[in-house]
Amino acid sequence: APEACEVYGSGVYADSSTVEIGFLLADTAIEGGHWQFLGWSDGVSGNPRDILVTSDTSLVALFEWIEDSVGIDNVSTTQCINVYPNPASTDVTVSVSQPSVLTVIDLQGRMVIPPTAINSQFTILHSQLAPGTYFLRIVTEEGVAVKKLIMQ
Repeated sequence: APEACEVYGSGVYADSSTVEIGFLLADTAIEGGHWQFLGWSDGVSGNPRDILVTSDTSLVALFEWIEDSVGIDNVSTTQCINVYPNPASTDVTVSVSQPSVLTVIDLQGRMVIPPTAINSQFTILHSQLAPGTYFLRIVTEEGVAVKKLIMQ
């Protein structure tokens, strides 16, 4: 798991109480790659999330290390990906040369735009993303590309 990860919500609570659990990442982008939140060990993907305390429970936040070597430059040259403007203060266009699946992930590892099929072009509305840094994960038959997007 990421070294700069702060988990909160653990402790002893009264039966039938509701507790918020979650984690904060200082920065998922580290030299050589980045961490991507996959979900909790019980299959729930929300962060933070509320837990109804009914018994002793142990949950683990699961992460996947995405190496930069699987990034945009290593996708086959037959696949062309353009993300513009970047940085952006307006709507963003994602243009691909072959059918792809786009997922947008924030620095906390949350999916802010779930997996979406793209045939040639997709517009991310400025209103969909708060100012900040995001990772665009683009999957094709030939591989996975990760592109950093900065929203202003």
